[in-house]
Amino acid sequence: MKRGGQLIYSGSVGPLSSNMIKYFEAIPGVPKINKGQNPATWMLDISSHITEYEIGVDYAEIFCNSYLYRENRVLIDELEQPEPNTDALYFPQGYWQNFTTQCVACLWKQSCAYSKNSENNVVRFINTFAVSIMFGIVFWKIGSSIKDEQDVFNILGIVYGSALFLGFMNCSILQPVVAMERVVLYREKAAGLYSIVPGFHELQHPTAGGGNGESCALP
Repeated sequence: MKRGGQLIYSGSVGPLSSNMIKYFEAIPGVPKINKGQNPATWMLDISSHITEYEIGVDYAEIFCNSYLYRENRVLIDELEQPEPNTDALYFPQGYWQNFTTQCVACLWKQSCAYSKNSENNVVRFINTFAVSIMFGIVFWKIGSSIKDEQDVFNILGIVYGSALFLGFMNCSILQPVVAMERVVLYREKAAGLYSIVPGFHELQHPTAGGGNGESCALP
């Protein structure tokens, strides 16, 4: 499989990768394997985008028109037909564990992941500390002289604005981390480990951590 998810070979490799070598060497322009060269290294060299561009071929298109592709399609069509007097596979639910166990597993996984991500934790701590100092200096002793209703609204606005500002900052810091977690979420959800709701629940763990930082910084 080459970059982009396109299949370029699927079949028997053969003794010492002889079948695979014969298949690719039969393509015009493909360099022959050197004596004693590792077949895996040779395979990676000839299947690169640079080699494809230099020799002017598309391995994915060639494979789709090859006898190997037709044999694989015939085998798939045969295997997808159930045998006589057999029951179809049945799963009582789409996931192996119940909803509570899924949430606990997701929370445990995220706790382990974020506790070991020291770089992200240090950056968020420094950001929370710096924002709290900045707001403390700007609004120093603003609540010491409350004379009317407007002063109360001003204090509530400061609390709301500081929490919102710190939340935006933490969200921008967490975006690269969450982007990597999204790939894992899609893979594990497709494998049936948990549904989308526990997966969304696990993302609240770093958000809750940011909320704790805000509550510590605001007073």
